[in-house]
Amino acid sequence: MTSRRTGKTGRVTKENDKWSFLRRKIPDLDQLIRAVPDIREDKVEQIRQKLQQGTYRIEAEKIAEKMMQDHMMDEIYRYFARVKRRKSARSKKSNPPPDSDE
Repeated sequence: MTSRRTGKTGRVTKENDKWSFLRRKIPDLDQLIRAVPDIREDKVEQIRQKLQQGTYRIEAEKIAEKMMQDHMMDEIYRYFARVKRRKSARSKKSNPPPDSDE
């Protein structure tokens, strides 16, 4: 007999636990995201004042650094998505569905 948390081999399915945890957290995260305003008025006002005073400086290095970080995160996400698709495709090939003739 296997418990609800174990697979056929008796090992705890950590991945299922992880996804279960994430599914429970999604409503909380969604609520937090919705609570954040689309426009941060405090930042807009701060920049507006600096522009009017002529003291606003664009920091190209910081902008470039942030762009590179975003790009790297996108690449990492794409890489893991490809790995997941390949793993899924291999799993389907090694575990074909049973014949419908039986």
